[in-house]
Amino acid sequence: MARAIAASWFKFLLVVIGGLLLIVVAFTRMTGGGLPSLRMMRRDLSPAQIALFSAVRTGDLAGLRDSLAQGADVESREFPRRRTPLMIAAAANQAGAAKALLAAHADVGATDRAGWVPLCIAAEAGAVDVAALLLEAGARSAIDTTCTDQSSRRTPLAIAVRRGHASVVAMLLAAHADVRSVDAGDLTPLEEAVRAGRVDLATLLLRAGAPLTISPGAHAASLLHLALEYCHDNDPEMVKLLVAAGADTTTRDALGSTPLQSARTAGQRHLNEGCFGRIADALREAGVSQ
Repeated sequence: MARAIAASWFKFLLVVIGGLLLIVVAFTRMTGGGLPSLRMMRRDLSPAQIALFSAVRTGDLAGLRDSLAQGADVESREFPRRRTPLMIAAAANQAGAAKALLAAHADVGATDRAGWVPLCIAAEAGAVDVAALLLEAGARSAIDTTCTDQSSRRTPLAIAVRRGHASVVAMLLAAHADVRSVDAGDLTPLEEAVRAGRVDLATLLLRAGAPLTISPGAHAASLLHLALEYCHDNDPEMVKLLVAAGADTTTRDALGSTPLQSARTAGQRHLNEGCFGRIADALREAGVSQ
């Protein structure tokens, strides 16, 4: 009995050690070297540069200006994501810091380790004031930049839609962001909005001319079928919006069903029959008869 218990503990320790080794290997690959010390994690930043990053994060404008006056590089990079102070301001939604950095000629086109520019970072954070400052400072040329890392490929507009930041979406659309762009999953911003049940975002995108066609990445026969797949509480309003915008109500899915037929069928066999029933009612109210 004691031998069996000892063997079990030995196996457990081997699993734990193996897991720790995998973490170390992954971290080493990410950082491009061995385990860093605190000094290495700052990439040998000077005290003024360390103070600059701290001031940006907290919105300490006096501290920010003091750091710059002491020689802190406005384009210094912080480990491990290699982000500049302007990128940190975007991520922290510190508009005052961003404005001060832009006045010091911070680069709006710089990219971090993942290839993201400050506008992409602001879009993800919902930092609408920072995004506005970036656009005014020349980031319009990056408005349709594809922000890429190992698992994603999205424009600032797609990022804002995916995160649900309506104010950033509206600003980017006003700056003529491309509503036809597709992300790593071959989804358009409108398809992302439909999947999320965000009627407000879909309304903004349709007003900006978003196409009503369906992309391969949506894995649905039409936008109306896509709305049915997720059946959010506000999807009756979504289908009304799509029908009013001219969405095709006669397209059939792989089972040969139109959106209305799919809603009726799903309502009969699905646990969430009330949702599908409301969608079917909404389609009929919108003038769909088959």
